[in-house]
Amino acid sequence: MKRNLFIDVVKGIATLSVIFIHTVFWSGERYVPSEIRSLSLLIDVPIFFFLSGFTSSGNIERNIHRLLKLQITYMVFITLIYFYCNFYNKDLNWIILLNWYLHDYSFSGPLEVVMGSMWYLKIYFITSFFGTIVLKYCSQKQISILIGIFIICLFYFSFHFYPQGNTGYILTYLSFFLIAHQLKNINLKPLYAILCFLLLLFIYYLLYLHFGNKATLLIRYQKFPPNIIYFVYSSFSLLIIVFLKGRIKFSKNNFLSYIGQNAIFYYFAQGIICSKIYALVKLWENFIDWPILLLLIFSINVILATIMAYILKKIDYLGWKFLYFIKNKTM
Repeated sequence: MKRNLFIDVVKGIATLSVIFIHTVFWSGERYVPSEIRSLSLLIDVPIFFFLSGFTSSGNIERNIHRLLKLQITYMVFITLIYFYCNFYNKDLNWIILLNWYLHDYSFSGPLEVVMGSMWYLKIYFITSFFGTIVLKYCSQKQISILIGIFIICLFYFSFHFYPQGNTGYILTYLSFFLIAHQLKNINLKPLYAILCFLLLLFIYYLLYLHFGNKATLLIRYQKFPPNIIYFVYSSFSLLIIVFLKGRIKFSKNNFLSYIGQNAIFYYFAQGIICSKIYALVKLWENFIDWPILLLLIFSINVILATIMAYILKKIDYLGWKFLYFIKNKTM
């Protein structure tokens, strides 16, 4: 089956956006205006769940195999992080590493952006697993009913009681996953796209009337945990993806598609790089205007993340090669 480069390019753009978000929210906390930080969240992690819904088929065995491979890749990476952190903290308990394997990110160490980013991976595992089960055993009509129930629950959670733990996260991102699956064979006409955009804008305006600045300058606080404000805010970019799907095609790989095809290694790499960029920000923030400084720091993050992602990909390749070697020797 021919690879869909449009999906790869969009995933590449989303990956770059994550790097930008972590640039403005971590090292950029002191000098980037709050308006820019809120706008950066227009293209965020919901895109990854949305694209996953586009490409998922309901094949449970294949999905479990893919998730197991991702888990092993994650364990190789997080083991490297553990030894790096242990260099700075000799009292680091090995139980910490076991907790990391089980996606308990309780300790950040000197690479705080790494663990600050990992919340996504745990939610992705859960959402992808349950999403595949829904696609396997539910009809199109039943999936649409589930989506409606999830969104109603999200409305209720946003205005009343919000559940503790991962419930709100799973409902939000599983909704994106299932909505994408329902729309993957639909070509949205320009008139319908405009009407959908105006409807989203109207709903967002109503949310602004009720929540005030929470619906504009404080979007980050609506993301952790995600509520209906963040859901609607993220839907603008997802609507654009649905509209452009089938209209824009790529025949050859490019830098964006390369990033998309290696998104997990970029995701790991950006946590390392964004954790180490603070020194440059402190050195330059009093001498360079914030727009230029932001562009400079973001560019450095992307370049170094590309190099680091390449290194991590090679390490992952060697790790898998070693595992296959052990497997062949023991059979």
